[in-house]
Amino acid sequence: MVENNRVPAEPGKKLRPKRHWLRFSVRGLLLFTFVICCLLGWIGRDVYRAHAEGSLAHAIKLNGGTTRYDYIYEVPPPPNLCFVSIKLKKKEPKGHWLARKILGENIYSYVTIVNLRRAADPNQVLPRIATFSRLEKLSLAEAALTDESVDAISQLRQLRELYLESIELSPQQMRKLAAINSLETLYFTGSFATDDVLEQVAHFKNLQEITLRDTAITNRALQSLARVPGLKRIEIDNAKQVTNEGLVPLVQLSELESFDAYGTRLTNFCARTLAKMPALKKAWISVRDPKVDFGEYRSYDLSPIDGCDRSLSICDSNIHLRTRYPYSGQSASPPQPPLLCVAYAFCCGSGQLAIPPQPPPARTLPTLDEPLPEAFADVYNDPFVPADAKGKTTESRETKDPVQ
Repeated sequence: MVENNRVPAEPGKKLRPKRHWLRFSVRGLLLFTFVICCLLGWIGRDVYRAHAEGSLAHAIKLNGGTTRYDYIYEVPPPPNLCFVSIKLKKKEPKGHWLARKILGENIYSYVTIVNLRRAADPNQVLPRIATFSRLEKLSLAEAALTDESVDAISQLRQLRELYLESIELSPQQMRKLAAINSLETLYFTGSFATDDVLEQVAHFKNLQEITLRDTAITNRALQSLARVPGLKRIEIDNAKQVTNEGLVPLVQLSELESFDAYGTRLTNFCARTLAKMPALKKAWISVRDPKVDFGEYRSYDLSPIDGCDRSLSICDSNIHLRTRYPYSGQSASPPQPPLLCVAYAFCCGSGQLAIPPQPPPARTLPTLDEPLPEAFADVYNDPFVPADAKGKTTESRETKDPVQ
């Protein structure tokens, strides 16, 4: 007879059956489902975004353009080999390798550069360009953009560089592009870059660099640039209607550090305006006209900026303003001869190291009889023009300096 060892239940108390598996309440099951859905939604967002960018990148490739992800970077050539082409290198994409293996190579990568210079019709892909949420550089060439394409470009909130080569734009379309607050560099070429279009440049809030080449601009366009307070660099190439008067409004740009102008109607009279620019550290003016000659080489010292000496030189048809930065490093070995000296010695056929001819030293500007504003204490009436400027032209070689 088998003995029963079970403890008898107390009268009036029910026994609870034993659980042979885990049980969840409805509330716990809903919470677990919610957490799983959040995780899948977080991953699904990246999967959807990567798929959309990949699809648009493929469409751009079929249209003749190119794209570049953020893990592809440029390797510039050494300074002494400036004619060597830039190489592209690829580093490890972002994200764990297992996640990239399962979800895709570009699951955590973004397209940052789009080049549509050789695209058959950029307007076929530009309406979807806002898909690239982290696009930083966009290049376009030889096309008439539609309003739909311009609206899509204006939605790129991280675009930093915009290159427009012979792009037909209306002033209204340029005004829409000014909504890109992140834009820092604007490259605009072609006859469509007119004064009316560039008048809208003043609405770019963070523009720092602008390049204008082969345009039909006049001095009026420079007046528009003078209303962009954050400009640090201006380059103008082949603008035959830009004269000395156009540079005067640029004096009010307190952050302008570099100004280059090629193929304009600027003369040696503009050197006075360059000297007035408060933050200018580099300037190069080249007329590119064999009939124009500013005379023999001469150089002038300007007031220093940030502890760096500045000088302005005039020679032939060129005007050059440069800044000499002080050398603060210490070297145990003597300095090596510059490459220019070695090349000069080789060309001369001598076995000894020779120093190439140096221009005459800069001269300090003479004092003025009449006082000038305190902000321009280093600026002189016009020491950079011939003494008898009224009777001379820029085609004359008989120019004289007032310091002589």
